[in-house]
Amino acid sequence: MGAQRVPVAVFVSGGGTNLQALIDAQTRGALTPAEIVLVVSDRADAYALARAQKAGIPTLTATSQDARGDAWDTRVLDALRDAQVELIVLAGFLRVLSHRFVDAYPSRILNIHPALLPAFGGRGYYGLHVHEAVLAHGVQVTGATVHIVNEEPDGGPIVAQKGVRVLPDDTPEVLQRRVMEEAEWVLLPLVTATMARRIADGVTGEALQKPLDPACRVLSLDLPEAMDEALSTLPVQDITPAQSGTQVGDAVPLWNLVTGNPYPGRGIALAHGPHGETLVAYFIMGRSANSRNRVFRLAGDDLYTEAHDPALVEDPSLIIYRALSHPTVDGERVTVVTNGDQTDTILDGLSQGLSFDDALKTRRFEPDGPHFTPRISGLLQKDALKLSIWKALDGAGEKAGYFSFGYEAQPGIGYFISTYQTDDAVLPTFSGEPLRFAFDGDAHAFTEHLWDALDAENRIALYVESTGPQGEIHESRSRFADGAVL
Repeated sequence: MGAQRVPVAVFVSGGGTNLQALIDAQTRGALTPAEIVLVVSDRADAYALARAQKAGIPTLTATSQDARGDAWDTRVLDALRDAQVELIVLAGFLRVLSHRFVDAYPSRILNIHPALLPAFGGRGYYGLHVHEAVLAHGVQVTGATVHIVNEEPDGGPIVAQKGVRVLPDDTPEVLQRRVMEEAEWVLLPLVTATMARRIADGVTGEALQKPLDPACRVLSLDLPEAMDEALSTLPVQDITPAQSGTQVGDAVPLWNLVTGNPYPGRGIALAHGPHGETLVAYFIMGRSANSRNRVFRLAGDDLYTEAHDPALVEDPSLIIYRALSHPTVDGERVTVVTNGDQTDTILDGLSQGLSFDDALKTRRFEPDGPHFTPRISGLLQKDALKLSIWKALDGAGEKAGYFSFGYEAQPGIGYFISTYQTDDAVLPTFSGEPLRFAFDGDAHAFTEHLWDALDAENRIALYVESTGPQGEIHESRSRFADGAVL
């Protein structure tokens, strides 16, 4: 290619304001030697596609409905090879790229994040949700980060950052706009041009990851004065990740954490409300015809899954089970909820005087290789909650790990765990501690928002149960018919 042209693909999911900043920089000659040759969207209705078409840039739309997992990777990677793409820029792209994809472009995938990483980064922190969390956390400085993409969301090496002050009267929308104008639209074209220049000069490996930012303790590149001023960065050492705190303000609603995720699998959420309420939510998603053929049935105090059309059942062993029950433990009515028949295992163990964990230690993950679906379980009490996961520790399913997390009741706070992280050919297992979320006590609004946030193509059913001053509330939604539990 030489030093004259480095083909770039920009990945988008929404409005495309950062794409427009790149297009504008290219128009005025500030992106050289980078040249945008392809815009890829994982959403057919993304307005960014219209921006690309107006600029005469070829586009590719590849949704999770068009192709899944490895097939999605193959389709997009083939298009990138056809366009001879050498650098990828993620500009508001919500899909998590697979290891295979990242390995195909080592150190050549950039991402723009609307905060000063490592603060307010990782799963659930994107778009307006980042700015909501920044304001809730009370920090005085935010900004934007451009980093190299690796296997950890928002965890790759930082290339450049620019700080932006948080003002007392900021709303999330006002702060978002200022971060875009003062940081994102400055940094992204600058770093894209610089990375393209490195590639054109034959730079490879770790040298491609060299930070531009003087705050990263290396010499900045020899840049024009205007660009050098754009890289001036306020200190970020004292800013901590939002989830590290213990205040209710640190947490965001659960639907913020699942929006844009095509396939978290099955999920359990447990919470304590601000006025003594308790909340349990369980949802199921499905990709195969067998797993999609399911509804919830409430029988007394127990919730069961059953076939919507019994004639279509292929294998009931892992899809038909008692999901939720209410045993009495030490005189207290508690809630047990799981994603499989280990509900019965827990009930049997509790009746014999075993603990929640001891009962579950007789089980393992589901025997459905190559995914080896984790078994997730929850126990909700008035003053505490517990979530656990059994999962495979290797691709062959030969070793298993059991992880249990216990939390004292925190008014207005809940915790969420799911079987998978997202969609892929081999589904990636949930990892890390359960995700912390805010619950304001309104079970009906919680149900509405969570159901709307779950991927419309893959969601199957949602059940929500809450107890509080207004008594016991049951809510459910189904891909077959929203409303009452069947």
